[in-house]
Formats: sequence, structure tokens, C-alpha cells
Amino acid sequence: MDWKQFFASVISSLAWPSVVGVLLWLLKDQLISLASRIEELTLPGGTKAKFERKLDEGRDIVEQKASAEEEPLPIPDARTLTLAEVAPDAAITVAYRALEKQLLELRTIIGMSARSNIPQIVRYLVSHDMIDEKDGQLFDTLREARNAVAHGPSNVSVSKEDALDFTRQADFLSRVLSDVRKGFGQT
Repeated sequence: MDWKQFFASVISSLAWPSVVGVLLWLLKDQLISLASRIEELTLPGGTKAKFERKLDEGRDIVEQKASAEEEPLPIPDARTLTLAEVAPDAAITVAYRALEKQLLELRTIIGMSARSNIPQIVRYLVSHDMIDEKDGQLFDTLREARNAVAHGPSNVSVSKEDALDFTRQADFLSRVLSDVRKGFGQT
């Protein structure tokens, strides 16, 4: 191979990587914008990322509301602490199930149809000013975080701290729902 053939070979080997590099550089602003809007990415570990993002969103809502109302954040009880230590994903399921139970009881108290599902109950409570929009958003983030854990790959593990954070957020929303129930003369 003479120097001309060698040079042509090097140029042809670099052609496609160069085209891809130039395209990435030209589209960098659009790619950055797209990356910030990605709601869910299904890769190994993607479920954990979604769970943690939703947990962070819920934490922000709870901290805003707690500081505005000058209300202390809930402290998990001994049973919850033990469950979070032994089976963090089970602690999340138990906390979410308690919220579902409260919402189903509220559905009956406020006279909604038995066909109303959990998100419909929450939307009803928000639209009738029984809970505020932030409480509705908190429920949505808790539901999405719980779904990421419950329906994600089995190799995704949840830490004790994440489970306790989730249960604190669920307990905070549970207090709000208890106040709604008290407004109807129910305890």
C-alpha cells in the first residue's frame, strides 16, 4: 500500500464518525432540550432514576407545604422503621396502600360513584377545593414513584432511606386527607 492508498483509507475510515460528530455538534441545543424533557428512559437502572426523581419532586412539595403551614414533618413509627429496614419496597407498598384506603373511604363519604378510581377521587378533591393542587401533585408523584418500584425490574433495589422518605411524604398527605374527613364529621 502506497501513501496515497493509506491516506484514502484513513479518510474513508474517519468519514462516518466525522459526519456523526458534526451532526451532534450542530444539533447539540436540540439534544440538550430533548434530554431535559425525557420523562422515562428504559435502560438498566432507568426505573430507579424515575423513582428517585419522583421522590425528589414529592419531597419538594412536602417541604414547601410544611414550611408554609409551619407543620413538622411526620416521623415514621417503629413498625415503619422496621419494615423499611427489612423490605424497603414493602414499606412503600404499605404506605401507598394506606393512602388508597383513605381515598376509597373518602369516595364513600363524599358520595362519589363506586366506579371512581383513585386518581379520579384525587382530581375530584382538588376540583372541589377539598385539597389543594400541591396535594394532588404530591399524590401523583407518590403514585408514579410507587409504580416505578412495584412494576419496575426486580433487580432495582430501594434503600431504607428512600422508603422512609416515601412514607414521610405519604404520611403528610394522609394528614391532609384526615383533615378532609374531619370536615365531614368523620374521624
